[in-house]
Amino acid sequence: YPLCALAVSDERPVSTQSTWVFIRAVVQAICTVSGWHSSILLNNGDSVAIISTFPIISTVGAWMFLHEEIGYACAVATCLTVIGSTIICRPKFLFPSLSNEDDRPGALGIGLALLASLMLALDLLVIKRLKDCHPLALVLAFCLGGGLAGVATAFILFEEWVLLPNLLQVVLITCVTIVGLTGQVCGVYGAQNLAVSFGAVLKSSETIFAYIFQVIFLAEPMPDLTVSIGVVLVISAIILIAVNSKKKKVPNCVAARLRLPRHTGD
Repeated sequence: YPLCALAVSDERPVSTQSTWVFIRAVVQAICTVSGWHSSILLNNGDSVAIISTFPIISTVGAWMFLHEEIGYACAVATCLTVIGSTIICRPKFLFPSLSNEDDRPGALGIGLALLASLMLALDLLVIKRLKDCHPLALVLAFCLGGGLAGVATAFILFEEWVLLPNLLQVVLITCVTIVGLTGQVCGVYGAQNLAVSFGAVLKSSETIFAYIFQVIFLAEPMPDLTVSIGVVLVISAIILIAVNSKKKKVPNCVAARLRLPRHTGD
């Protein structure tokens, strides 16, 4: 129950919430390990392209287990964001001319990347199921699950440790911690209050920001026509699913107003 100290709900008992919060911690641990190893076994383009298929898995999972409606707009937006993310990443198995390496991605790396994609989709489903849970409890689950798994992976893989980091390393670690926790709080709150398909499409837009930051800080080349097409597809998917979500809310609001009791004067 420590993870659910803040997760008090009138609809679900604390014991049920603690179970699902614990599940999120386990999911984050598996996602951290599988995502890390897939990025080592595969090049970045292949790994990110495979992991970016999670919107499809999460949308289908929301339809199966949370009974969310999937319309044509939602399906099209999900496919657009996956295609756009793949084009931005330009994986080697789809764009061999853009890479000097001719080796094929290993089966283990592909399997781990698919597992990471599945865990990302499952994480969105768990957060949506815990929509009444306090966001800080879910953030704590992420920190414990992903953090412990990351530390264990680092102990196994790395032999050299920096016991006394310099000032620059301390500043970078602090910035990463603040940015990561802020992203988790905002991401959890958004996933609790949005449809799973909408949240998955929005989350997949992180590929665009990652490429922008690579251009700014890592001296990556400016986006060409191919990358620009991918960016347009992802942005189009976000606009499409946002408009569709807004259209769904309008009839619900009208129906709710019609169900309000009418008071007549005597």
